Amino acid sequence: MGREAGLRGNPAGVHSYFQQALTLTQSIPFEDTAWLRLHSQYGHAARQVGDLATALAQLEAYNRLLFARLQHEARRTLEEMTARFQVAQAQQTSKVARRRADTLSELVQQREDALQSEQLHTLERLATVAEYRDQDSRAHMHWVGDAAACIARELGQPPEFVQTLQVAARLHDIGKIALPDAILQKVEHLTPTEFEIIKTHTFVGAEILEGPQHPFLPLAAAAARTHHERWDGGGYPLGLRGQAIPLVGRIVSVVDVYDALRAARPYKEAWTEADALNYLRQGAGTQFDPQVIYAFLTAHAAGRLPARKSVGGSVRRSA
Repeated sequence: MGREAGLRGNPAGVHSYFQQALTLTQSIPFEDTAWLRLHSQYGHAARQVGDLATALAQLEAYNRLLFARLQHEARRTLEEMTARFQVAQAQQTSKVARRRADTLSELVQQREDALQSEQLHTLERLATVAEYRDQDSRAHMHWVGDAAACIARELGQPPEFVQTLQVAARLHDIGKIALPDAILQKVEHLTPTEFEIIKTHTFVGAEILEGPQHPFLPLAAAAARTHHERWDGGGYPLGLRGQAIPLVGRIVSVVDVYDALRAARPYKEAWTEADALNYLRQGAGTQFDPQVIYAFLTAHAAGRLPARKSVGGSVRRSA
């Protein structure tokens, strides 16, 4: 009824229907997706009748509720994993006490390996949250993670950094799960207001990843926050310049743009490989870190970059 009122251009009918619906759903727990659907439908109907203030208010309510659900799920997952690890740690400590002194070093190493495995598992669990929207996004996120690790290795980064970055970089767009489908999947050009909403995925993603206290998550949070910064300071959300941009953000920026250019989308054709590589070369020193561009082009020429999963659509011809 509310959506029908919106289609008939009846603002009073829209507000009456959805206000009653909101009142009736007060007893539903916030985990229920009915809340999300209701706010999304209310905002869509409000836009149809020209009530942009209500549409934005419903969008904000939608984002707050989705963000709260994600934090709740992430916190619960980390708490469960921490409890399991504490039990395992206590059991391990008991074994260590019974062992001879010459086995202590080996046992400590085993415990550290178990902790590292749990930390990587946490990142992978969060990555699945970001990948649920569609298969194209899933393929893109996995390629960005693998390619980012390849570039970090090309730059001479230590193996521990490379291994963590491979998973952490997949989370760079996790904040997009707080964006409404009407904007995220829009075929037409975004309005200035819609683009400002799109920008929020950087700090929303960082806030999701910074919430739980976990040693490996700061790298993922940095990737989420800074992968749209530019080397010349013209990016967002902070306008960072040059070396002030964390290395993870500079690496993810390059591989993210390359894969986005090479993929076909409803609103654009796929770029040719030559055009995409030329775009990166031209952006060295302005949009991108020149050293990261050099490492990317070197790895590409040597065939060390991971293979891309083909995404359907036509390919733009080279100029």
